[in-house]
Amino acid sequence: LVFQDKIGRDRHDRRKRVVDPKNGQYAETHISRLKQFPNKTSLVRCKLKTGRTHQIRVHLSHHKHPILGDPLYNSKSKTSRLMLHA
Repeated sequence: LVFQDKIGRDRHDRRKRVVDPKNGQYAETHISRLKQFPNKTSLVRCKLKTGRTHQIRVHLSHHKHPILGDPLYNSKSKTSRLMLHA
C-alpha cells in the first residue's frame, strides 16, 4: 500500500499537518501490514520515501487508519501513549 499526498500545515491548528492538495509538499509513505489483531487493529511497517513533519501520522489518519494513542490525529483512541515506534 502506498500513500502519495501533499502535506501542509493545518490552518486551524498550527501544531498539526493535513493533506493539502493545493499548497502542501509531496509526501510518499509505503505501508505493509505485519500482523492483524482481533480488535480491528494492525501492526504495520511504514517506509518513508520523503520526510515531512508528522508524515506517518497524517497519512494513516487521513486514510482512516489512525495510530493508537495519537492525541493530535486520533481523538477516539483510549490508549495512554502514542503507539508509534522507530
